[in-house]
Amino acid sequence: MLSIKDFIMKGIFKRAWIALLFMPVFFISCSSYRNSMTAYYDQLQAGNYDKALKKIEGSKFFKRTRNRLLFCMEAGKVSRLKNDYVASNVFFNEADDIMETFRKSAKDIALGKYHQPDDGSL
Repeated sequence: MLSIKDFIMKGIFKRAWIALLFMPVFFISCSSYRNSMTAYYDQLQAGNYDKALKKIEGSKFFKRTRNRLLFCMEAGKVSRLKNDYVASNVFFNEADDIMETFRKSAKDIALGKYHQPDDGSL
């Protein structure tokens, strides 16, 4: 039979082992994002706003649906820096719509069961 100390140590060892297995995945994903964005930030710092916008428009990272909000925020920022206020407002309005949709859907998921039970009963 395991003592409490052995049981705790076994649990801690198991959690540490799992954490060690997932750390490279975390650092690789952060590193790949940073590497993919380096050219964009270089162009942005150099004041080449058209080239910076093309970098994020052509990025695989921003083509993913889940990254659309980040794309709209970055594109809005670049457009604002270019003094293209119409395009900037279009991007920022789309970003606002995405955030509003997320807020509503999260609220619906959290509160939906209480307002509209599935079986029709209260």
